[in-house]
Order: sequence, then structure tokens, then C-alpha cells
Amino acid sequence: MLVKNQEVTLTIEDIASDGNGVSRYMDFVVFVPYTAVGDVITAKIVKVKKKHAFGIIVNLLKESPHRIDSGCIHFQKCGGCSLRHLDYKEELRLKKNFVVNSLNKIGNIDFPVEEVIPSPDISKYRNKVQLPVYQDKNGLNFGFYARRSHRIVPITGGCDLNPVIFNKIASDVCEILNSYSVKAYDEYSHQRDLRHIVLRENDKGEIMLCLVMNCDSFEGELEFCKNILKEHPEIVSIVLNENSKNTNRIMGFYNRTLYNKGYIYDTLCGKKFRLSPTSFFQINRGAAEILYGEIEKLVQPEIDDIVLDLYCGVGSIGLSFAEKVRKVIGVENNESAVEDAHHNASVNEIYNAEFFNLDATKFSEKLKKFAILPDCIITDPPRKGCSATLLSNLVSLNPEKIVMVSCNPATLARDLRVLIDSGYEIKKVTPVDMFPRTEHVETAALVSKVIHREY
Repeated sequence: MLVKNQEVTLTIEDIASDGNGVSRYMDFVVFVPYTAVGDVITAKIVKVKKKHAFGIIVNLLKESPHRIDSGCIHFQKCGGCSLRHLDYKEELRLKKNFVVNSLNKIGNIDFPVEEVIPSPDISKYRNKVQLPVYQDKNGLNFGFYARRSHRIVPITGGCDLNPVIFNKIASDVCEILNSYSVKAYDEYSHQRDLRHIVLRENDKGEIMLCLVMNCDSFEGELEFCKNILKEHPEIVSIVLNENSKNTNRIMGFYNRTLYNKGYIYDTLCGKKFRLSPTSFFQINRGAAEILYGEIEKLVQPEIDDIVLDLYCGVGSIGLSFAEKVRKVIGVENNESAVEDAHHNASVNEIYNAEFFNLDATKFSEKLKKFAILPDCIITDPPRKGCSATLLSNLVSLNPEKIVMVSCNPATLARDLRVLIDSGYEIKKVTPVDMFPRTEHVETAALVSKVIHREY
């Protein structure tokens, strides 16, 4: 039996998909964060359930050969980089296992998964950051949320995954706004002003600054813009995003441009993309180009193909190979992203792409009604995956191929099982490390219709 606060000796046997180490003690599975396979530890039990428990490291008795120095003073304090203490080869091995185990245990799928394609960079790879803001004795400050909480950990000296300039800009934003009596939002009282500082950097080093606020304006806006631009001429866009709802959602739906344009341009796969503050775009440019190349290999575009690109964002996947097919139809429920997608097709002189501002499930029903039959469907949904209704509608369209892109192996496995049970078979599963030093992994999977041959 295990009880809270008990100390036990554990050997870490595996790492779960959330980054926690896995061990066994008597009849319990015990999860311990920031461990490595092969670690022998003394763990303190902090929570006990019926058949499993959670612990924390008290003493590291024997180090795993996969352990390295994290090189980060914030490691184990902020909620990111759960695998930062592991060598990169081991991180890639684990991420492949995350995909394999999800397919096996959730989808009841036994299929050989490709080796994880590594990211070209494992530090400074993020082109966007969302920094929650809090109030301390000196005024505004920022950081990251601690693991599984909304407690903000200050990030002194910056984050190794972000460009160095992000930390300097965020610090200067807080310092300047302090002089205008702007206060940090309080999520408990739903009062005060600044909720998040959002920064995005393009391939030229230009920066978009977005202030997410619990209001539609603040006193001293023009002076703020002048002062921050004086310190940071690399900023080419400043936007105020109003989020006055009592919600955990980071961004609101209303944007107001404070300086220059309300968007920024970036380049991916040789094409130019306009990005608005709320538009989705892959945060790791180098790994995204690899991922999109793998997606194109799975699609195998042909000149007469109609490709349906669901959850298309600013259109980046479909537009990356649009010139090789007859038509690309993109679907996205974020209005500003769809506006960006239309613009991106135009600016890249692509005239065979069409984009719709609709929910993917509702749009799939319209396709059935109007008998538009795509040859290939690409889905790149949020972590919750595709709805059962959407998958049913896609199957009824009878596409030859479906390419599933996912940042969540669990929901990918669930959705692939639905497609298998509906007459499709998996042809390839390729993970790409879009998020080095974290437990997250991106995966592209190809399914094709089963061909029944008569003999």
C-alpha cells in the first residue's frame, strides 16, 4: 500500500506521453516528473489514486545514462521543457514511442512508425511566444505558467526556446506600460488590464507585438508606441487584442492596430504568408518545412487532383503545393486566418485555391450536398482531433487518400481507428519533432481506401 508523503525507492522504466517517468511499486504505477529511463530515485508520494500514484524526486540515487545538464535556470519551475534533461537522441526515441503506444493502446493499431525526423534546431526555434503577465511590487512582470497551474514563474534572462530579443522586448513593454498606470489582469477578480504579451518574429527578424488586454484601449497608447519603437525598431506591427471575457482563452476576437499594419509577413517553403495576431502558423519554421515536405510526399499531388485542406489556418499546407494540383479548397473557422489565406494565395500568384470561413464539420456536410468529391483530404485539427461526425462525412466523400496531421498522438490514434473501421488502411506514419525539449510531437499519417480485388 502507498500513502501520501511516503518515501520509496523507484527505478524509472519508461516515460509517459506527458513527460512523466513511469515506475512500479507493489501494485501501483507511480509517475514522477523530470526523470529518465534508468534513473534510480528516492521519491516522495504526493498523490495516491486507486491503482496509481504521483511522486517527486527527493534523491537521485543512480543517474540514467541519458541524463544531461538542462542548461536552464527555470527548468522544473516553469511548465515547459519536460524533456530538457535528456539527450536529444533519447528524446526522439521517446517521442516515437509516444506515437507507437498511442496507436497500440488507444487505436488498437499495430503499424510500423517511421523514426522521428529531428528538428534542425533544438533551441531558439520558436517564432512566436505568448507571455502571461502578472503584478509584483515593481509593477508589471511576465513569465510562463508553472506545470499544471496558472501560477506565473518569472523568466529571468529569457527562455532558451525563444529568440533572445523576445525577453528584452517584453521587459521593455512592462517598464514602459508601468509609467502609464497599466496594471496586470487579475483572473480571479476579472479586473485590470494587461493579460498577455504576444510576440511573433518572421524570417527577416521583424517583430509583431500584440498586447492582449481586458479593455479596448489604454491611456498613453501613442506615447507607448513611440517609446517601444525607439527601443526596438525591429517591431513592424503593434496590435491591441481585446479579450474582456472571463475565460482561459488567451486571445480575444477583436484586434485594433496601434502601429503600422495589423499583420506581419513570413516565408515558408518559398512562399510568402501574411499572419494576423490570431492566425495559426507553425512555431518552428525549420521543422515546419520538413513536415510540409513529408505531407506533400504523402499527398503525391497530381495535376487533376482536388485537395481539401481542413483546419487550414492561413493556407500554408495547401498553398505549399497548390501549383501541382487542379484545385485546393481550404476550410478554417478563424475569420482573420481565412482573410490571410485569401491574401496569401493572391500574393503568391496562386489562382486555383479557394478558402471558406466555416466549421470543418459543417463544411463537410455542404460538400456532400453539392457532390464535390476531393481526391485527397488533409486534416490538421487542434489537439482535440476530429469529431466523429466529421470523420463520417469525410468517409462518405470517398476520397482516395486522407492525410491526418496531428500534434496529439492520442486523438490521432482514435481518429485513425475510425477511418480503419470505415474501409481505409494506414500506409505511412511519420513523426516530426516540431517541439524539441518538450513532450509534444507532430505526426503525419496517410490512409488510403482498401482496394478489394475479385479473383
